[in-house]
Amino acid sequence: MDTVLAATRDNKKRVVSPWKRSKPFQEVIAYWLNELGMIDAFRIEEISPGTNLYRAMIKTTPRAVPTPLTDVGFGVSQVLPVLVLLYYVPEGSTVLMEQPEIHLHPAVQSGLADVMLNVAKVRDLQIVVESHSEHLMRRLQRRVAEGKESPEDVKLYFVKSKEGIAYAEDLRLNEWGEIENWPPSFFGDELGEVSAIAEASLTRKMERQSAAPTMKVGRRAEASTSRGQGGVKADVDVAALSEEYLSGVSMQKLAKKFQISTPTVRRRLVDAGVKIKPPGKPSRSNS
Repeated sequence: MDTVLAATRDNKKRVVSPWKRSKPFQEVIAYWLNELGMIDAFRIEEISPGTNLYRAMIKTTPRAVPTPLTDVGFGVSQVLPVLVLLYYVPEGSTVLMEQPEIHLHPAVQSGLADVMLNVAKVRDLQIVVESHSEHLMRRLQRRVAEGKESPEDVKLYFVKSKEGIAYAEDLRLNEWGEIENWPPSFFGDELGEVSAIAEASLTRKMERQSAAPTMKVGRRAEASTSRGQGGVKADVDVAALSEEYLSGVSMQKLAKKFQISTPTVRRRLVDAGVKIKPPGKPSRSNS
């Protein structure tokens, strides 16, 4: 907070990219918080005129009521000091940061990598980050693979301990964004996890399918296979059934032909709107 106030009083301005005009310090911070998808607006205001006490106010959406920073999610208060540090230090500085991704959403962790790449270019900073974030590292690899960053400008080191002594191993990042000497199982077996999920899912689906009752056909299976559908086989041609009935074919013969019960023939005809003929009075019309 004090740093932002000092920058505001000194009328410090910064640019977010080489092709954009410089903006007041607070606007630059607000710009990146918005780009990271965390807020809509940000400003520092005096709590009451003449008190010399200030607070940070946040709007999470365009229509939201301004809310004190202390009442917003912890992620904003976590990333805010990172942005302020990167834009407040003199150009050409070396900045050291320890796990800036803590408490941040994975998408914001990835976005933070883009912030660092951008500000390092615009302000000629050397940024040294100690991190365990796979999302942050993957974004750095992606930008190199896309040709937007050079592997010479993005150096990765893996720190390991041997007999109580820490060693920094240079991870060779090639022009395709690939790490040629990736530490074994550092981020786990990502491809193996995806493959195991797919295999387990397919196995369980096949087991469930094989355990399901098989479909039966014929008159004896009619009641069990057709329940919930009015007791009628799904493959009965209602139009043909109705036509033959109206032509004078008895329900008993229709039941035998279509391999369903006589009561089912009656129900199906009634559902189709066919007028049932009184017993013993065959008719060849629907009148």
